[in-house]
Amino acid sequence: MNSLFLLVAAIVTKKDLEEIDVPVNDVTSDNVNNILQIVFGTMGAIAVIIIIIAGIKFMTSQGNPDSLTKAKNTIIYAAVGLAVSLGAFTIVTFVVGRL
Repeated sequence: MNSLFLLVAAIVTKKDLEEIDVPVNDVTSDNVNNILQIVFGTMGAIAVIIIIIAGIKFMTSQGNPDSLTKAKNTIIYAAVGLAVSLGAFTIVTFVVGRL
């Protein structure tokens, strides 16, 4: 069944689709950039929320070493995740801008 689909997909071109009134969407770098801004923005917001929650846990740990360690590690991991997300956003925006 998959080979039949691949055969039909290889035969049908964009011009054929336009002739039979099938809507064709062109992907532009602006569309990709907008989608990636939403994705990386959401990732960054989640990381910031996790840092805030870990900070609250850090302040309310009352000197318990286990709670302090867990809160510190959570803050570190969320900060690393935020840095990776910002780096990925910068790289992807640069690459998409060059297309």
